[in-house]
Amino acid sequence: IGVFILKDYRYYAFCSSEMTVRQTYVKVYSSLGGIFMRIAWIGAGKMTESFLKGFEGEKNIIHYVSSRRQESLDKLREQFHFIPQVDNVSCVQKADIIVLAVKPQQLHDLCLEIKDAIPKDAFVISIAVGISVHLLESWLGLDLKIIRMMPTTAVSIKKGSIAMCCNHKIKTQDLQKIYSVFESVAMLKPLLE
Repeated sequence: IGVFILKDYRYYAFCSSEMTVRQTYVKVYSSLGGIFMRIAWIGAGKMTESFLKGFEGEKNIIHYVSSRRQESLDKLREQFHFIPQVDNVSCVQKADIIVLAVKPQQLHDLCLEIKDAIPKDAFVISIAVGISVHLLESWLGLDLKIIRMMPTTAVSIKKGSIAMCCNHKIKTQDLQKIYSVFESVAMLKPLLE
């Protein structure tokens, strides 16, 4: 690792590995009293792009992104800073928040693929249209914190709105964490499913 630079309250390290940069960044930022959230985005489509744009400049979030299509990752990398992941399992393993941003017809197979790799305290958020919290629980298990979000693309300009439904594992302090992350890009509205 080379020299540290303070830029916009972020510490950067010049080194050969993005993983080393991330680990160093988390260690330094945490030692300064910062609270870090690691968000894993599975799927590199329009909604992921909108959220990444809205979260630009946030100092306390590290983004991981995985996609079936390398060209989708490459396109996003031209515009945004995130750590690309080679597969979905590695993307979710150390995440605090996992956002399932894939088409509804792909969601079942994705859930089966990642369910054993999801950290027990992580939030799993689905933005797939028409997939209920109950169905997600049947695919992922009843022990996970599951949220169904219905966001608008205006999150890209920090003026979005997000309707959300939560499962029984989400408590008041969990909602506070979710609000602390997403209220910078949208107004959140909890709903019953």
